[in-house]
Amino acid sequence: MEKWKHKRKIYWKLRTQLLVLFLVLTIVPLIIFSILIYRNSVKSITEQAQGYFMQSVEKSSVIVDKEFDYIDEFAQKLNIDSRLYEIFKNLDKTDEVSLMNANSRITAILNAYKPWGSNIYSVHLVTSYFRFGEEDKNFYPKGAFMNSRLEKEAREAKGSVCWIPTYSYTDMFGINNLTDAQVEYGSLFTAVCQMNFCDVSSGRVERLRESVEKPILVINYTEEFLMSLIRRYGAKDIVSDADYLVIDREGNVICSSDPAYGASRRYQADWLGTLKKGTNSGYTTEKDGRERYMVTYAQSEITDWLVVARVPVHLLIQDVERNIRSYIIAIMVILLLLSAVSSYMISRYINRKIYGTIHMIDQVGTGQFGSLITYDDRDEFSFFYEKLNEMSRNIKALIYENYEVKLQQKDFEIMILTIQLNPHFLYNTLNIINWTCLAGDTPKASRMIVDLSRMLQYTSQSRKQLVYLKDDIDWLKRYIEIMQIRYENQFEVNFDIPEELMEKEVPKLFLQPLVENAIVHGFKNSEERGILEISAETDEENICFTVEDNGAGMTQQRVKEVLKFTGTSIGVANTDRRIKILYGEAYGVSLHSQLGEGTAVVVTIPK
Repeated sequence: MEKWKHKRKIYWKLRTQLLVLFLVLTIVPLIIFSILIYRNSVKSITEQAQGYFMQSVEKSSVIVDKEFDYIDEFAQKLNIDSRLYEIFKNLDKTDEVSLMNANSRITAILNAYKPWGSNIYSVHLVTSYFRFGEEDKNFYPKGAFMNSRLEKEAREAKGSVCWIPTYSYTDMFGINNLTDAQVEYGSLFTAVCQMNFCDVSSGRVERLRESVEKPILVINYTEEFLMSLIRRYGAKDIVSDADYLVIDREGNVICSSDPAYGASRRYQADWLGTLKKGTNSGYTTEKDGRERYMVTYAQSEITDWLVVARVPVHLLIQDVERNIRSYIIAIMVILLLLSAVSSYMISRYINRKIYGTIHMIDQVGTGQFGSLITYDDRDEFSFFYEKLNEMSRNIKALIYENYEVKLQQKDFEIMILTIQLNPHFLYNTLNIINWTCLAGDTPKASRMIVDLSRMLQYTSQSRKQLVYLKDDIDWLKRYIEIMQIRYENQFEVNFDIPEELMEKEVPKLFLQPLVENAIVHGFKNSEERGILEISAETDEENICFTVEDNGAGMTQQRVKEVLKFTGTSIGVANTDRRIKILYGEAYGVSLHSQLGEGTAVVVTIPK
């Protein structure tokens, strides 16, 4: 007891000295210094980031306006194009040929007005009776467009361009037999304008008659195009994980780099509801779950949409944290220099003690589980060394108990199953040869004896449990020849095994019990000629061997008995047990049978 108290006193004394030394020299000053730097840096970085992201969204908003600025001019030019005026003035909407000819001319006019290098996905003039423009883009079901939101807002705008946020194509036009993913125009945003064509070539304005339906100009863009603009000019160089969205003032998403706010969804935030009309730009913060976001936004003058940048606050200050770590390292260097003498003496003393321990641990790690530390009982680390030696001895005992004993048990089980298999097969084969001899057919008996001798040579020449499949199949074919002689070719056997599997290693004689059961029990009392199919197939992980016959089959109760070593047949259960011992419980034999229809036995092993 006194010896233990002395060891414990020295242990606590050493640990206390080390703890106090590092607290005084490093931890306390570092904590105080880090807190001051962190607070000042976070404030400075946040202010800088707000300004930078504000510039980014304003620049993105200007780029968006630049891309869409020509849409109003585009619509106005179309309105005063005399060719369109003449086409719709004289158009017979009941004549299919007339509509097709008009579509060809209108498509050419629309393409001519599209600016060079335009990013427009498609442009159409839509009426209740025909859709004029590119035929391979944006199919509208008959009557669906005239009842849609696009048509309604275009009519209400009365000749002004109206921008429709990104919408679902199938939802907008009531299509139930398709999904948006099945069409390339499944998600678009659109500019619409009700047209009122006129002719000014004569010096005065001539408009279409009131009876002529005014077509609606539909200009479509993909959300990918708009998102590519935002990504190109966004502040990704500052924070790579910043998310950019384009939304309208109701929160409808036009495009987004954040999968959580996909197109045609809504972006909900408290600041959006309090945003006053006419506010062009600003910044705020919001909370999404546990994460706080800094949000900056700027309004597009053309579409009235908002370009929004969202960035988690913790990403803004990650540089601050890196800087603090740098400061800590610098301070640690200084402190280490100041305390070099004292720390050197302590570390030298401790290192001498732990070198032996590390060496012993390395030996245990390489499998030398009997390694022990030699020490003096008067050493203050003697208790520690004693525990390590005890651990090494316990590991060695556990290795023997849980590894070597189980390996011996596994080998013993495989040996028992193999011994059980060979006499069972030999007994049946010798009976077959005996019957053949009694029948007086000595040539057949001779061939059977030759085949049997070669089979016995194969089974006895090696005690290995795993053999090449090609050798096992050769053995099995000899066995089948013996059985066909015995049963006077009352059955036929077909092999369907891929050539590339022949070099695989398989359990020795694993198919023989299954073939024997099929011949002896499956074809028993069968009036039809027996057919036995032996096949193999593979997937990414496993190989499945199938032995299938067209014999008598069996009941489900009998199937359970065969797989549980009950009844007279042990071959299937024997094979199943061998495979489970070799490969694990995930592999083995499955049996499928129907009374009067035959039996299929599937053996699964790892590839």
